[in-house]
Amino acid sequence: MQASMSFDSTTATTALGQTVVFALLVGYLFQKRSNLRVDRAALRIGVVKRVSKIVAMGASTFVIDLAMGVMAMIFNMQTLALGGGRPLPCGA
Repeated sequence: MQASMSFDSTTATTALGQTVVFALLVGYLFQKRSNLRVDRAALRIGVVKRVSKIVAMGASTFVIDLAMGVMAMIFNMQTLALGGGRPLPCGA
């Protein structure tokens, strides 16, 4: 069974919307008049130490979520293969 993913107008609109929001946010953060600023010097100090702590704290959750995603994908593919895309009867 081959999984096919279509790129329709809804997907394109969602991607475009997220890109526009990201560009606006980044543009705002680096303005002089912004109250919320990203200090480049503060980012450079201890970046490796900070990133290593973040990775250590989030690694186990990432692995669990990745495994759950793979299991959901396998389950959905098997359901489609065995059921043929037909809706299940009520109470099944």
